[in-house]
Amino acid sequence: MRITMRLLLAVLMTAASLQVAGPAAAVEGCAGPASGGDWFTRGGDLSGRRFQPAETTIGVKEAATLEPAWTFPIGGVSATPVVADGCVYFVAGGNVVKLNADSGELLWNVPAQAGASVTYDAGRVFANVNIPGGVGMVAIDADSGDIAWSTPVDDQYHVTVTGSPVAWNGMVITGFAAGLQELESGPQRTIMRGGYAILDQQTGAVIHKAHTIPDDDFAHGYAGGGLWSTPAVDPETGHAYFGTGNPYSAREHPHTNAIIKIDVDRQRSTFGKIVGSYKGIPDLYLANVTYKPACEQTHLMPHCEPLDIDFGGSANLWKDSRGRTIVGDLQKAGVYHAVNTADMNGVWMATISYPAMFGNSGTAAVDDKGVYATVSYGAMWGLDSQNGAVKWATPGGNGWASVNSVANGVVYEADTGVFRAVDRETGIPVLTRPLAQDTGRPSTTGLDAGVAIARNTIYVNASDALIAYRPA
Repeated sequence: MRITMRLLLAVLMTAASLQVAGPAAAVEGCAGPASGGDWFTRGGDLSGRRFQPAETTIGVKEAATLEPAWTFPIGGVSATPVVADGCVYFVAGGNVVKLNADSGELLWNVPAQAGASVTYDAGRVFANVNIPGGVGMVAIDADSGDIAWSTPVDDQYHVTVTGSPVAWNGMVITGFAAGLQELESGPQRTIMRGGYAILDQQTGAVIHKAHTIPDDDFAHGYAGGGLWSTPAVDPETGHAYFGTGNPYSAREHPHTNAIIKIDVDRQRSTFGKIVGSYKGIPDLYLANVTYKPACEQTHLMPHCEPLDIDFGGSANLWKDSRGRTIVGDLQKAGVYHAVNTADMNGVWMATISYPAMFGNSGTAAVDDKGVYATVSYGAMWGLDSQNGAVKWATPGGNGWASVNSVANGVVYEADTGVFRAVDRETGIPVLTRPLAQDTGRPSTTGLDAGVAIARNTIYVNASDALIAYRPA
């Protein structure tokens, strides 16, 4: 269930905004070229794997010695920072902030009402934002901090956006979902459909907008299917992949609790359409509510707890040993699914947690050896990416919306106020560092607080600060 998360984020952002300075002039430009790669979107790159293949300096031995190179104190840091062309961009208290990636010096700070990660492409920073009566997107000139354009995306009743945009091929792709409907029933609950929008990078014009549940099916009583997460994009085939939300209606649509495949190639007649889907474990599995979601039938919150088992985390894309492109995603049912993108049939699934309303909403990291996911009872799992076999499990964060990242044999996580580094081969922790040690005050880490790995540096969301770690 996302509404509680959404309301908590809103409270944190409102409180944190009191600590955020207004727009500031640049004190110096971005840092010069460096090894270690960039991290230009929430998932690192278009694949959403949260994997940095260019990192060759910080391995298991070096990760154990990580310490702050700089700390930038600022309230309300959201989600994962983005690192591109020598600067780091992130959201804090609703503002989009730009720092020199090597020194941590402030370059600009733009009020935007943003709440998740931004994405960077071709000299612009794109952010999903809250606007009066709905949600929208802004493009910010990366050099000046000026708003290049601002576009409304959706104005449905209590619409929300918790995922991040992804830029590709002159377009920006984002999803949207619902907030308060998950606490309501009847007409107010069933009027909402999640969906996605594709915008032009240069002008902000909406090129295409559609809903998870098609118009005809919505007219016949299907509702829900919010897109809470960030898409993964396959540039080879021109398709985007989202995990979808639970039904808000008395019947479950094939596109709810699913992984959907969207055509984002403008040269094809199917551009903007859902061209394939994979159904996760249904939301309808209690013995006494076989055909109706428990929330819709009873309107009692305790009965909802075992359900609400949609896909809250973002999708990952990778190639398996047979050359197939696999899309994977963690479902709140406690299952990680791996799906062949060619036909959207399942390849393997791994059960690594119990179903959780307040859990299993995070995003896994994937490299050439494995899938690394943190789940709701506080454990990080290492799975074989070829077949889903369990390699190891180790204590981790709280698993509500835990986000992992991986590079050079090390899996990273910042959760419940602790920065962790784990050996990807064994699951043995090599670093467990309370963030308060480096901020000088209690630091809980924000929800969805993944780390970025770039320029031989680990950039960590400490909720009330952004910290750049390097080996001692």
